[in-house]
Amino acid sequence: MDIVGDDQPDRLVGMNVFYSLLTWVVIYFSLAYGLEASGKVSYLTMGFPLVILFVFLGRSLTLEGSENGINEYIGESNWGIFSDHPEIWSRAVSQILFSLGTVGIMTAYGSHCKRNEPAFLNSCVVALSNSMFSFISGFAVFATLGHLAYLEGLDSVADLECLEAGQLRWARFQVGNIGFDCSSSCFSCLG
Repeated sequence: MDIVGDDQPDRLVGMNVFYSLLTWVVIYFSLAYGLEASGKVSYLTMGFPLVILFVFLGRSLTLEGSENGINEYIGESNWGIFSDHPEIWSRAVSQILFSLGTVGIMTAYGSHCKRNEPAFLNSCVVALSNSMFSFISGFAVFATLGHLAYLEGLDSVADLECLEAGQLRWARFQVGNIGFDCSSSCFSCLG
């Protein structure tokens, strides 16, 4: 994609427009037909990403060099990066607040619970599930980064060009014959 001036795209990507329209159509029909329809849609919208995550995790763990990425994810701790780059804290907190806060799932979930539901227990389960999903996603991403470092002949994931100050920037993952482009909307949350 061509970038002009202040990093603004200069054209529309047809597939992104299509998927955005499809998303809004699904949202419309979910809301138009009430809680029962949105409940059925949520089985797909929550279940399918979990299936895709475990497919991605399984594929990335079988690649050569993935163990180096996993080692850098949980094996070698560099706690100094949190003090060297304090903006990491604000990004992490904003992600959690977005996922679970007033604009996230907790408010919507709480508004549809029955009066005698164990709200505290349910909110803890949702919060822990969200954190576990992120933790497992880290294994998939770092295993893939380990493979990418292996393909480029690098000793460490930290030496990859797509990492700046310990943060994943725009990257293209080539996994076998399947490319995962982080600059697409599918993986934009990694950047």
